[in-house]
Amino acid sequence: MSYIINGQRYSYDYEELIEELKEDLEYGDCKPSSIIQIVRDENSQLKYIGYKPIIDYYLPRDIDAINVKLEEIYNKDEFSENEWANMEKGRLALIEQYRKDKEKMEKMTVTAVLTEMEMWNSIL
Repeated sequence: MSYIINGQRYSYDYEELIEELKEDLEYGDCKPSSIIQIVRDENSQLKYIGYKPIIDYYLPRDIDAINVKLEEIYNKDEFSENEWANMEKGRLALIEQYRKDKEKMEKMTVTAVLTEMEMWNSIL
């Protein structure tokens, strides 16, 4: 679906994000009533019509796991030194991204997020 505002058709491609969130539901990582934190695109071309698209989301378990050290999750001996360094680099990048996103997060239920994304989802 898309929206027509003042004769212009507006939409956003949410295909991948919808698929990811539905997989999280399917695997039991969240429920339709779960509160998740979303991040909106502050610089979208759609902001001038009053819409800021959802560009990412964090499940409660993502937020809880953000500061868990790799040693608490994995056995370091099962990985090469290079693999471990890459895993740690990825973890630190995730922490940095979360810190950047945290200021602009908004809380919504999974159902509300999916509903919004499905209403705006379209490839023009």
